[in-house]
Amino acid sequence: MELLQRVEFCIAGKVQGVSFRKYTQRQALSLGVAGWVKNELDGTVCGVLEGPAEQVEQMQQWLKTTGSPNCRIAQATFHTVDITRMSCIDFIIKK
Repeated sequence: MELLQRVEFCIAGKVQGVSFRKYTQRQALSLGVAGWVKNELDGTVCGVLEGPAEQVEQMQQWLKTTGSPNCRIAQATFHTVDITRMSCIDFIIKK
């Protein structure tokens, strides 16, 4: 059975007003990762990733090092847990 992971993440820096959520959604869908992303009042972008461990880890790397073209990532925090089934079926942008 494939190892599934759920990761709660929060990205700080210049990550709002630079299409970070849209690029995050596009990257997650291309990797087959489910979950969601949203802007927070404190200027961060936070969300959840769910999927096969390898793809979730690739998505974490992308969030830490790439993001959207005009962003500046100052800090990326992650909390990872192994799961037996996914609770998300798509990757959405929450308002």
